[in-house]
Amino acid sequence: MISGHSSLLIADYILMRAAMQDAGMTQFEVIKRVFISHGRHLATFDKPLIIDRIEAWKHGPVIPVLYHELKIYGEKRIPSLRYCGTPTKESSSRRELFNNVLSSTERNVIDDTVKCYLDWTVSEIYQLCHEKGSPWDQCYTGEYGVEIPDYVIKEYYKSEMMTQ
Repeated sequence: MISGHSSLLIADYILMRAAMQDAGMTQFEVIKRVFISHGRHLATFDKPLIIDRIEAWKHGPVIPVLYHELKIYGEKRIPSLRYCGTPTKESSSRRELFNNVLSSTERNVIDDTVKCYLDWTVSEIYQLCHEKGSPWDQCYTGEYGVEIPDYVIKEYYKSEMMTQ
């Protein structure tokens, strides 16, 4: 049995949660929050939150499938992904879809991540993802397509969460 979800679903959930707090996000902000949520989920439950490959790119960890979906927005705020036909506006049916697909523990990890980093600037998120010893720092070589393995992400977030 495969554990985890599409990064597109997690991104759409994050965008919905941010919209509930009147906070829009750019593609950079969404991708990094999906990455951080994935890391925290790995560290806490030893199970991946997303099934998609994560790579070390020049500007930090990137989920290529998510990046290619979101790049059309450039630096603009993303309204909603409407992943798998989710309604475009915040509604009970939209919340119900996420409640049926994501477990309460998965939603809690994502919600905590959104809350924790909601007010962070792009610059602050960039610095966080480029810290010495971070998964990106451990894997970035300047070459295209270098994967950041889940075990690297998990170990980093285990230690990061212990220091909080």
